[in-house]
Amino acid sequence: MSKFTIFSLFLCLFLAAANARAENSPLLPGTENILTDCRKDMRESTMEMFGLKIKIRQKTEPSADGGCHFESVTDSDFGINTTACTFNAAQLALLADAYADKSGQTVTETFSLYVEDENGNKTDSADMSVSGTAAEVLWAKFINNPDVCKITFSEKDVVGELVDAVRSCADFEKKIDFMGMKMEIKVTKDMAGCSYRLAAEMPSFSLADGSKNIKTPAKSIDTACILNAEQQEKLADYIESGNTYKYETNDQNGNKASIRLPLPEEFFSNPQICRITTNGF
Repeated sequence: MSKFTIFSLFLCLFLAAANARAENSPLLPGTENILTDCRKDMRESTMEMFGLKIKIRQKTEPSADGGCHFESVTDSDFGINTTACTFNAAQLALLADAYADKSGQTVTETFSLYVEDENGNKTDSADMSVSGTAAEVLWAKFINNPDVCKITFSEKDVVGELVDAVRSCADFEKKIDFMGMKMEIKVTKDMAGCSYRLAAEMPSFSLADGSKNIKTPAKSIDTACILNAEQQEKLADYIESGNTYKYETNDQNGNKASIRLPLPEEFFSNPQICRITTNGF
């Protein structure tokens, strides 16, 4: 299924951050000794990233051969990221030594990045340099070694959920906030019909144009629509097809500004269907 531009952008940003977190260390804070001692343990935690609520489930369990199984599952609206590792006694000792290093000194190591082809075979790849604490660098090496750790990501069909919610007018709400860029999509039942709300905010930022610095104003747009059954079907088909409407105008400085919205143009331009509020455009 095609995905409209705004969701794709935020999904890429979220995945990049999730991967960065996994490379540093997938451990929940304060559980280092539980892993290095390989004590049987299972715990859950909730955090926020980019305005998304993220659930983390972590499990440690000794294995019959004297090794240790570790698993961290990160669940968000966009997907499930799983880091599963099996450590032997020597690797746990290395982790214990790395966590015992409280010097804060930055360590840099270079090693070959593990990459598989479409058949699952290792391919030649470039070297990768990793800098961080001793524990962070060691985790990066373990995660890059498929004999120790494997990472899988299962994407959730957020667009499909939105399409189904619009068709049936079922409750649906997603909020994202990344570096001041915000988006909210909400579907609810209303006395007058099916309420579909799409709001987006973009912060002010500066651009260098030769010798001049151009500062663009903050912008926001809020579309509040009340749909009948026929309009629900039309909107659902529009979103499912991956279409977007490009809203273009001039900002307060006279510069062109645009944003793509998962909303048909005839809905956007009809005040009997959608009420549009803009600021900065």
